[in-house]
This record gives sequence, structure tokens and C-alpha cells, in this order.
Amino acid sequence: MAVSARQLPVWDGNGMDDTRQTVPFMSRKDVLFSEPWQIDLYAVAEALGKVNPLADVAVLAVRSQQPFPIYPFLNTLQTARTEVLHVLWQGSRSFVLTLSAASMEPLRQVIEKRLRECCDGNVLAGLCGPLPLARWEEWLLALEQALWCLNQNVLERRGVSVAEPRVFRGSGNCAGALDKLLQVWPEGSVSAVMSVLDEAFAVMRQEHWSLREVAVYCAQAVVLVQAHARWPRGGTSRMWRRPEDWQEWIAAECCKLEALKARLKEIVSGLLETPRDATAMGRSVQVLRVMEWIEAEYASELELENLAARVYLSAGHLSKRFKQETGMTVHEYIIRTRLAKAKDLLLNDLSLKVYEVGTRVGYADATYFNKLFKRHVGVTPKEYRERGGV
Repeated sequence: MAVSARQLPVWDGNGMDDTRQTVPFMSRKDVLFSEPWQIDLYAVAEALGKVNPLADVAVLAVRSQQPFPIYPFLNTLQTARTEVLHVLWQGSRSFVLTLSAASMEPLRQVIEKRLRECCDGNVLAGLCGPLPLARWEEWLLALEQALWCLNQNVLERRGVSVAEPRVFRGSGNCAGALDKLLQVWPEGSVSAVMSVLDEAFAVMRQEHWSLREVAVYCAQAVVLVQAHARWPRGGTSRMWRRPEDWQEWIAAECCKLEALKARLKEIVSGLLETPRDATAMGRSVQVLRVMEWIEAEYASELELENLAARVYLSAGHLSKRFKQETGMTVHEYIIRTRLAKAKDLLLNDLSLKVYEVGTRVGYADATYFNKLFKRHVGVTPKEYRERGGV
């Protein structure tokens, strides 16, 4: 494909400038990339000039939470009979590939499989094609579409998937969704607020909101809740009052919609409820709430995943935060709480047999209860009772 300098204008999103070879490209539909893509259109045109006329050409945009192992990924694509025509970089976490394959649908499947194999962290991907003509003008339009698909990939259910082009059907529902949030305030129920948030996020996915609208909703929800909260406070919630805060977080984490919803719920629940001595103890609302549940429900089966879900955190996030704020793990705190209750029962309710005390505090296995008690207290439950405490 022969291309003259006059055929290679620079596209900066606002107009054309045909005096330079490098194109600073910034998509108006994309909110996850703050820096423009620097495109050498000569290299693009040269790559497109080598396309097999019988093959489909597509543009793939990828953004990763971690530095992406690009070379193993390219190798796996080549072995899957996908030709990599051109590579465009934007740092170690983001890149755009121009690909050639026999047809589009198998290409989508290959890309999804290879992305899963090559990357440990979260990945967002957008694929557009086939190009109607192997020309740089069509390639730029495909790049715009691929970046938009990458944004929309946040709304996909699967962990790593390739978004397909679809018509945006948003109809200004952000205001309506926030109105529903206002309607539940008289009820004063945290669970009612959480239900409204669940409903709003379901609508986002169903109606394919733009990522900018999703970020605006999250930011305005925080502002709204903070204004009406029973415990007004600043802290970390102030960091989430602008759409740009949410966009930057999504771009950094490459998260999906469920993670976005969980983060908003965590912030909102922290604003709506005040557990005991939260400010005095210097602990987060979520950790204090978990501590209260353990002390109230110590005799039941307490699973980390369930406790984390109740404060809208992942199990790993809760474990890390609990250890940082209390100096012990959740499991260690459960043991300490149960054994403290057991000591009280052993000394103050002599009608209970030792194994009954174990059952009362959540340890139905008498042998395990005896071993655990001796390991942590230094004597068996029976010896502790006979000595009147240690």
C-alpha cells in the first residue's frame, strides 16, 4: 500500500494536522486512558498493506491491572493462527494490537482464552472488526470502537471477556436511579439502601450505561449519602465524591462491575452506621462491625467469607484490614472470644459439664476443645475450673 505524506493527517480528536507523522489519538468515548496514544500512521499503513485479502482484520485494545506479559501473549496468538500485524504500546499495562485471522468469532474465543492464560491480574479488553477496508482511516475508527468496548467491558459478567460492539442505549437514568436512593431515606434501613444500589447496578448492566455515567452515579451516591448520613464524617469517603476518583480507580484496578458495586456499598455502609466507639478506637466501621458480630454470634459457625460479605468486602481485603487494625487474624479473634466466654462459663456455671461448655461456645468436638483450651490457656478446661481460674 503506497501512502504519501498528504494521506496521513494527525487525528487529535479535535481536528486534523497533516504536518506530522505521529498521531496523538484520544478517544472521546474513553475515560480510562488519560494520555493520548501516539500512533505512527506510516507503520499502520504499512502493516495493513500486507493483509491477506481473504482474512479479517481487527483491532484489540487491552488494559491490565498488572504489567502485561506481552511477548508470551503474542506467541500464543501466533500459534493459534492469528497474525499480529501491528503493536501499539502505552506503558507496560496497555496496548493495542492489529490482528488478522480467518474469521472474527474464533478470534474472540482465542483472545479470551489467551488473556486468561497470560495474565494474573484483572484485564479489560475491547475488540472491533472486521475492518471494511484495510486502510488507516478505517483502522482509526476501529481503534475508537475498540477503546469504547474496553470501557464497556467493565459491565461484562465474566472475569475476562472481549466486549462486542453494541449500540449505547443510555437514557439519562442516572438522575432517576439517584431519586430512588432518596426515596428510601425515610425508611432508615441500611438494607433498603443496599437493595436500591443492587437495582441500580443491574440497570447499568442491562442498559449498557457508559462508564462515565456509572462513575457519575457512584460519586453522586456518595455525596448524597454523606449529606444525609446519621454519622456525617469525612475520611476516605471524601476521596470518592468525584466521578474522576472512580474512573481512576477503575483504570488502576481494571475491575468489573461487581467490584465497583462492592466498593460503593462499603463506603455507603460505613457512612450509614456507627458501631461502638468507632472514632475513639481508631478502627474502621467494617472491622468494628465484624468484631461485634463475632462477640454476639460466637457459638455459631463463623466463616470468613460470610463475615466479609456482610460488610461488602472480599475475604482477602477483610483479613488484611482486620490484621492491620487489631494485630490478629479474624480466626484468632474468634478463638480468643470463644475461650473468654468458655472461661466465664467454667467459673460461673458449675452445672455445665466441660464438654457442654465447649458446645456452648462453638466447639462441639470435646477433644478439640480441650486441646485448643490448653494450647492457649496453659491448662485444660477441667484444671482451669478446679483452680478457680489461672
